[in-house]
Amino acid sequence: MGQEIEAKVRISDVAAVERAIADLGADYGGAWVEIDAFFDHPDRRLFEGDSALRLRVSQPLDETARRLQRAVLLTYKGPREPGRLKVRPEHQVDIPDPAAMREILRGLNYSEAFSYEKRRRRWRFQGAEITIDELPLLGFFVEVEAPNEAQVDQLLARLGLAASDVLTTSYVRLLRDRLGESSDKALRFAD
Repeated sequence: MGQEIEAKVRISDVAAVERAIADLGADYGGAWVEIDAFFDHPDRRLFEGDSALRLRVSQPLDETARRLQRAVLLTYKGPREPGRLKVRPEHQVDIPDPAAMREILRGLNYSEAFSYEKRRRRWRFQGAEITIDELPLLGFFVEVEAPNEAQVDQLLARLGLAASDVLTTSYVRLLRDRLGESSDKALRFAD
């Protein structure tokens, strides 16, 4: 991809957003549990530098997701640019063996600093991705990621979210703020 251009909005009326997505005619991309593990050096240079190194394992929750079977992804996210939306460098690769990747990261002096899981449903629409995310302790969010800021803004308007506060804060930061800065917990949904 090269660059992430994204808006994140906290929502309370999930059904209204789902109806708006259906009205768009967006292509459904399945329901998933995504387990995101973030790695950093002991000095926390990535986190302190507003960057991230994430290993994401996606588990399908429905038939659409099982058909699509997403790869395990290793993603580097660079520092955010100033602005209303979250714009930052992003590079990712498919990882066929997540256990081996964890060992490589450990060998490079990275350790797992924080992890969480979220439930995510995905849609594609005209080159953009729309997701509805549910996170433990935080609730529901919509993320709109598109090739440019104008398309993100247009989609927010079509979803009825143009007047909503756009968050540029990552889920990691929101969760750490909620749990306490020194938290090194792995946050999962209760079974």
